Amino acid sequence: MAPLPAALAIGALALAFIAPFALYPLLLWAWPVRRRATPTEPGAAPRISVLIPACNEGAHLAAKLDQTLALPAPRPLEVLVYSDGSTDDTVAIARRYAERGVRLIVGEVRKGKAHGLNTLAKAATGELLLLTDTSAVLTPDTVPALAAPFADPEVGAVAAAYTIRGEGGTEGEYWALESRIRAAEAERGLLVSAAGAAYMVRARDWTPLPPDTVNDDYVIPLRLRLAGRRVAFAPGASASDDPTARLEHAFHRWVRIAFGNYQMLWRHRAGFLRPTVAPALLRKLLRTMGPLLLLAALAVLTAALWPWAAGRAVAGACWLLALGVPLLSRDARPTAGPRLWRFLRLFLVAQYAYLVGLARFTLRRRRRLWRRPNESAVAGQLAPLPTSVRVTKRLVDLAACAVAFTLGAPVFLAVALAVRLDSPGPVIYRQRRMRPGDDGVPTEFEMLKFRSMVVDAEARSGPAFAQQADPRITRVGAFLRKHRLDELPQFINVLRGEMSLIGPRPERQTFASALEMKVPGFTDRHMVVKPGLTGWAQVQAGYGDASERAARAKASHDMAYIAHLYRFDTYVRMELKIVVRTFRVLLTGQGAR
Repeated sequence: MAPLPAALAIGALALAFIAPFALYPLLLWAWPVRRRATPTEPGAAPRISVLIPACNEGAHLAAKLDQTLALPAPRPLEVLVYSDGSTDDTVAIARRYAERGVRLIVGEVRKGKAHGLNTLAKAATGELLLLTDTSAVLTPDTVPALAAPFADPEVGAVAAAYTIRGEGGTEGEYWALESRIRAAEAERGLLVSAAGAAYMVRARDWTPLPPDTVNDDYVIPLRLRLAGRRVAFAPGASASDDPTARLEHAFHRWVRIAFGNYQMLWRHRAGFLRPTVAPALLRKLLRTMGPLLLLAALAVLTAALWPWAAGRAVAGACWLLALGVPLLSRDARPTAGPRLWRFLRLFLVAQYAYLVGLARFTLRRRRRLWRRPNESAVAGQLAPLPTSVRVTKRLVDLAACAVAFTLGAPVFLAVALAVRLDSPGPVIYRQRRMRPGDDGVPTEFEMLKFRSMVVDAEARSGPAFAQQADPRITRVGAFLRKHRLDELPQFINVLRGEMSLIGPRPERQTFASALEMKVPGFTDRHMVVKPGLTGWAQVQAGYGDASERAARAKASHDMAYIAHLYRFDTYVRMELKIVVRTFRVLLTGQGAR
C-alpha cells in the first residue's frame, strides 16, 4: 500500500474511532441549547413507586430496603420488590419488611429482568416509577430531584448521575465524564438514555418491555423519546455503586451491554432518521463497533508498514498488544497499575468484550437471563482459574473439535445411521444441563447426545436416572452408552464454548437440586469450570447412580480435579491422565450405564 493512501485510510479510521470520545463533545458544544418549556402550576405531590427487581440479592437487599425507606420524599414511597426466581434468602429478607410497607412479588421461575420490571410496573400504584438496582446507593436528594422535572409535561423520563464509590480509578473517571455528557445532552434535547442504577418515568407512559430486552435503561428512555417525550437529567440525583473488583466481571457486563446495544439499535433503527435522536444513537453505534474499527486500523497499519522489516516488527507488536492484553488482564483489578496502563487495559478489554457481544448478537446466542456477578461464600473461595490454564484449555478444546469433526466424521455418520435404523425418532437428543454462567452462577444450556432411549422415555416416569437393564434404552443405545459413543455430539457444545473436553459431568437441574440437598456444595463444581465431555469422575465411576454415596464420590472426584487446575504443571498431568483413562473406558465400556 502506498504511503499516502495508507495515511489517509489510517486517518479516516482514526477519525471514526475517536468520534464517540472526542468529536461528540464538540458536537454538543456547537448544538444549540434547548429553550426550557414553561412548567405547569405545581399540584399535589405525586405518589412515587420504587421498583426493585432482585435475583439472588440476599447480600444487598436488606441494606437497599433500609436505605430506600429512609429516603426523603414528598409522600411516603411505595416500595415493590420482585424476586426473579431467587434461590438464596432474597424472599425471606423482603418478607421481613412487609410490616414497613414493602410489597413483595415472587417469581418462582426465573424469567429475566424485563419480565420483572413489567410485573412491578403493572402492580405499582404510583404516578411516577423509580427504577433502581439493588446494589445502588441513592443520595438523600435523589427522589425529589428526579421528581421535580416532571412539572414539565413534556418530560417522560429523568436520569440520575451515576458515580463509583471509593477508589473508582479509570471507571470512576469514565462515569464522571459520562454524567457531564448526559447533562449537556439533556440541555440540548438530545438525551435518550439513563443509568440503570436510578431513573424515573411516568407510570402512564409505561409500555411493556419485550421479554428479551437487555438494556432497559436505554430502551425505556429511548422509546419515550421516540414517542415525543423529553428525557431530562437531574444532577442533584445520584446513584453510586462499588467499583468493579476484577476486569473479569467488567468483561461479562460489557459483553451483555454490547449485545443489548446491537439489539436496541436494530429494533429502534428508525431513530437514526430523527435529528434529535440520531446523534446519541450514532455515538452508541460507533462505540459498540469499536473493535471492528480497531481491527480495521490494525490491518491498514500492517499493510502500510509491511514493506519494511522494522515496520513489520511494529505492526506485530501492535497486534500482540491488542490481542494479548485482553486475554492476560481479565484477572486484574481495574485500579492496579499506572494511570495510562489502566486506561489502555480497560479500553482493550472493553473492545474484546464488545467483539464477543457482536458475535453473540450475530449468532443470536444471548445469555437469556439477567444475573449479577456471584458473590456467594463458595464463589469467593473458588478463585478464577489462572489465565494460562484457561487459554490452554480452550485451545485444547478447539484442537479436539478439529480432530473429532475430521477424523471422526465416519464414526458420526455410522452412529447416526444405526440410531435411525434401530428405532423411530430423532437421531439427536437435546437435554437441558447445568454449566457455569458468565457471572459464575450455574445456568442451563442445551446438551446434545445421540438418542439412546425410546422417544418420550420420561413421559410417564418423569426425570429419572438410567438403571441397569433399563427398558427405555434401545439396543443400539445400550452399545452407545457402554462405550460412551452417545456423547459424541457434545463436541458441538465444546465448539460453542458451552462445554469443555474435560470437566465435571453436567447435571440436569432437577437432579442437581435434589443432590444438593443430600450433598451440600454439590453444585459448586459448576462455579469455575465448564462441564466436560469426559472427566475425572466419569472415568473413575459410572454416571447413572443417584445415591447419596455416589453423589459424594462424584463431587469429591470433581473437586479434586478442579484443585489440579490452579497450577499449570498439575493441570497438564491431570488432563493427560484423564485422556488415557478415557480411551480405556471407550474400549472396555467400564463404568457405563
